[in-house]
Amino acid sequence: MGNLNGMLKLRRSELNLSLRDAAKLIGISHSYLSTLEKGVDPRNGLPVKPTPETLKLISKAYDVPYDFVMTLAGYYELNDSEDSLVIQHDEKDVETLLNKIKYILMEDDDLTLSGEPISKEALESIVDALNYGVSQAKKINKKFKSRKDINELRL
Repeated sequence: MGNLNGMLKLRRSELNLSLRDAAKLIGISHSYLSTLEKGVDPRNGLPVKPTPETLKLISKAYDVPYDFVMTLAGYYELNDSEDSLVIQHDEKDVETLLNKIKYILMEDDDLTLSGEPISKEALESIVDALNYGVSQAKKINKKFKSRKDINELRL
C-alpha cells in the first residue's frame, strides 16, 4: 500500500488549509481527516482504509487523480516490477505528472541525491521547488492563453 496519509498531509499543506477547512472542502469530519492523515485508528491502533467513495471526495477536493488516490489506499496494485507508482507514458497533464512524482518522492525512504542518502529537508526543498515551478508555469500559461484569446478575437 502507498502512503495515503503522507499524501493527505502534503496536499493539505500545499493548499494552505487547516484541518477543519480541508475536512469541510472534502465533505468529511475533521476528526476523520485527522485519523486518515495519521493512518491509524486511535480506537484500536489498526490501519485506516477509507472507502472508495471517501477517496473520490478527497480526489476531487484535492485535485488529485482518483486512480492515484486509490493506489495509495491499496485498492489498486503497484507495478509488479517496481515498488513505485506507474506513470503512464501517455499522461499529458504536467501538473498531474509532477504530483505523482512528488508523492513518489515522499513515499520512498531509500532515496539518494548524488549517491548520498537524501535528508528530509533536501527532499522538502525539491518538493517546494516543484510547487513553485508549477505555480509559475500556471501564471505564464494563463498570461499567454489570455493573449491567444485576445488575438483570436481580433481575427
